[in-house]
Amino acid sequence: MNDPLLPPTAQSETPNSDEKFSKNPTLNFKTEIKDRITIHTCLGIGIMIMFFMAASGVSNAGKNISMIESVGGKTLEEAYYTQVGNIYQSCAIAIRALGIFALIVTSNQGGRYRNH
Repeated sequence: MNDPLLPPTAQSETPNSDEKFSKNPTLNFKTEIKDRITIHTCLGIGIMIMFFMAASGVSNAGKNISMIESVGGKTLEEAYYTQVGNIYQSCAIAIRALGIFALIVTSNQGGRYRNH
């Protein structure tokens, strides 16, 4: 810890906080980045799984609605419920896309960390 620019009385013998963990602070920074990317990726995967579970529920509801049949034969209500079921299934696709988007965003945020 001898700094040639400081006079001998101003030099400190206490270790720097970076030296406590490793002799190479760049290695600590890279390890921290990998940890953050891993944490954010796991968080994104968890969020994506929750979106996919919600989409599955919406899709199943859409299938159930579209299977409604009237006793009297083909009616306007049957056509309506078939179309509503299709809309539910389309919404499930959009929910899955949002889950994938959430995974990408959270993973990207883990890689954006900088040591300022």
